[in-house]
Formats: sequence, structure tokens, C-alpha cells
Amino acid sequence: MDDHRCRTLAQQGSVRIDLCGCGQVHVSIGPLTVRLAPLALHALHETLDDAIAGYPQPSCTRLRGVPLLGLGRRSELSAERFSTAAADWS
Repeated sequence: MDDHRCRTLAQQGSVRIDLCGCGQVHVSIGPLTVRLAPLALHALHETLDDAIAGYPQPSCTRLRGVPLLGLGRRSELSAERFSTAAADWS
């Protein structure tokens, strides 16, 4: 049995977030992948949300042809959606 099967929770451009069968969350940004515990993912989300809220709003939705991420309270990785995905996994 493979405990490291991954299921993609969200992807936008070169950013992808996978739920691994081992219980970790894999956050990939281009060639970099960070493995996080689920609580660390939520802490990262809240921290990014706070940083984005304090950052000047870009005047466009694309930067050099690449869509902006648009992380925020209505992100695809809400706690409810993550919990549902984790429950569906088992």
C-alpha cells in the first residue's frame, strides 16, 4: 500500500497544493515543494492573508502574463474544504 499517493486540492499556474496519503500537505511553487502538517498550512494561509491585506492592491489581475494568486478568506483552501478532502481520503 502506497502511503504517499497525492491528490491535488488546488492549482493555479505553477502553484499546486496536494494532500498526501501520509497526512502531510505538499505546497509546490515552481520547482520548490514544502511539506507541511495541516495546521501549518492553515497558519501559512492566515499569514499570507495578513501580508496580502497589508500589501498595496495591484492595478491588474495579471503580472507579466501570469495570473495573480488571489489568496484570501475565500481561497479554495478553506478549512471546511480541506477537512472534507481529508475525510474523503480515508
